[in-house]
Amino acid sequence: MIIGKTISNIRAEINTQYDILLQMIEDLAVHYHKEECALNLKVDKVYEEASKCDYETFSNMTQGYGEIQDEYYRKSVEARRVLFCAIFSYFESMLHGLIDYYKIPIGGAKYVNKLVEAIKKEYEKRYSEEIPDYGFTESVVCKQYRILRNYFMHGKLEKEADIELLRSYALSVSGLGCYEWDKYEIESNSFLTVALDRINGFLERIEVSYFTKEMECNCKNINI
Repeated sequence: MIIGKTISNIRAEINTQYDILLQMIEDLAVHYHKEECALNLKVDKVYEEASKCDYETFSNMTQGYGEIQDEYYRKSVEARRVLFCAIFSYFESMLHGLIDYYKIPIGGAKYVNKLVEAIKKEYEKRYSEEIPDYGFTESVVCKQYRILRNYFMHGKLEKEADIELLRSYALSVSGLGCYEWDKYEIESNSFLTVALDRINGFLERIEVSYFTKEMECNCKNINI
């Protein structure tokens, strides 16, 4: 029952988890990035001083810094990878939350694109109109983000179509690096915030569409 509510329980959960993930980006991704940048500045100063010395002194002064820089870089990359997988898990879990809350039948659907199709199909069946089209956002979230999450989780992609789609996406978007044609890294924290905002907005628009219609139906029932 949602009569008189201005926000549903599932919408509140969507917003709460969004806030938590946004804070995680600030706490983890930004933290490791700042450490990496601070170390790089320190190393630059060491190399600048060492460049004025003879070769042996230069080698002694700079020894080991390359490995330390690599370690900090890997930590930054790994933090962004873990957070992206958490963001996509948020998308999956909140889709199921919407499905449960609004009692949407999904048949045997498991993957996010099929779940979204079921949500759209039920909306049209229930309210005799199409749910608002999300076009580009839906394509990125359900295809590119899904494939990228699968790559991060499994370390590789099996389907050639997925490989080509992710490669094309990586070459066209800021913050996602493509190496050796099939290796990917998230290079900036802004990629994470864009992904989180895009997913959150997509979930909210679905929820608002259903919530608004439910409110309208409840009001009509009250007036009968």
